Amino acid sequence: MDILDAAAQPIKVPATWLSQGYQSLIAWLADVVGQILLEAGPVQAHEMEGVVLVDEIDVHLHPKWQAMLIPALKRVFPRLQFIATTHSPMVLPSLGAAEVWRLTQDDGGSVVAEQATRSPALLTGTELYQAFFDLAELYPDELGSKLHRYGTLANDEARTDDQEAQRAALERELRDAGIEMDWEPAPRVHR
Repeated sequence: MDILDAAAQPIKVPATWLSQGYQSLIAWLADVVGQILLEAGPVQAHEMEGVVLVDEIDVHLHPKWQAMLIPALKRVFPRLQFIATTHSPMVLPSLGAAEVWRLTQDDGGSVVAEQATRSPALLTGTELYQAFFDLAELYPDELGSKLHRYGTLANDEARTDDQEAQRAALERELRDAGIEMDWEPAPRVHR
């Protein structure tokens, strides 16, 4: 594997020096290419055909690589069909609604497959979590929700006395949890 040093000169490093995400990606791609070459003989990547099943395609990859992976696979292997699972919203924006199926369980424990009704490419991160991972809150952690609420109240110059009391209580609770706000609340304007 070549990487660039500070002088932009390629340096050869062993694959074992790469992250587990890179190693895993290289391993399963090498397996796919090797199997195709065994079956079909010499063939260019853009001519390879078949169906590839990949469980957790995003495993151990940096989010930036997760976002780049599907477009790269589509470009390099345009005739291969990849059927992959993921628990990462970073993989989804490069897919169209027709390419995404969500698997859930019904009340009887049976698996239900539902095709996406909206294109993931058009959704925000929060919307991706809501639409595909059943996370209804922007902050799945209670402390994150409290910090968000504090920020909303602290920046509202027209906050009521009750809202000011709530803001102050949240500030104390957040400080007790070790969170220091690095901004002062907006001065209240009474109308």
